[in-house]
Amino acid sequence: MTLFNLTHGEKAGFRGGAGFDLLDGRQGCARRNEGCWCDTRLHGAQKGKDMKTLIIYYSLTGTTRTLARRLATALDADLTELTCKRYSRGVFGYLMAAFDSLRGHLPDIGAAPSAQGYDLVLLGAPIWVGRPAPPIRAYLATRPDLPERVGVFLTSGGPGPHGTADAILRDALPNGWVAHLVATDKSVKSGESRTQESSFLRDLAG
Repeated sequence: MTLFNLTHGEKAGFRGGAGFDLLDGRQGCARRNEGCWCDTRLHGAQKGKDMKTLIIYYSLTGTTRTLARRLATALDADLTELTCKRYSRGVFGYLMAAFDSLRGHLPDIGAAPSAQGYDLVLLGAPIWVGRPAPPIRAYLATRPDLPERVGVFLTSGGPGPHGTADAILRDALPNGWVAHLVATDKSVKSGESRTQESSFLRDLAG
């Protein structure tokens, strides 16, 4: 499992301190037939050792899952979805989710997945009532052994503001993050968020 796989596209030219020219490759990714959407050469360059990447996310309606899977395809990453029986789709489930998010209730998510052995971990969740969904906060409350390189991606029903959500995550991630993405549910479903996703991938490579 590699972050930059030499077999995944053509070799990119080196540019700047990041070492990758991610957006110089309009021919598209060589793995489109495998479901990869990107139009960059992220997969075509490698700098230093192979990097193992893990994506840990929570999704109730499926929107964050869609985004997580796209990012996993682009990064050749392992995927782990947090499960939480407390929330379900429907009016009652959404009300409980909103109430818990507002008051900071941390639900049971079972055994927390391990991030040991990974060089890069991405954390993903929907934003509920201006805050990261409680399951991802419950995971962070276990104080997982995360690597130095962490990225955050969030999905939201509206354009923002998302300052409260970011502040909560900053408190839980004292080392911050190397890349951050907030995409609306509509843009994820329509594919319009792919420009943002390309920028997110570029930040991860920096």
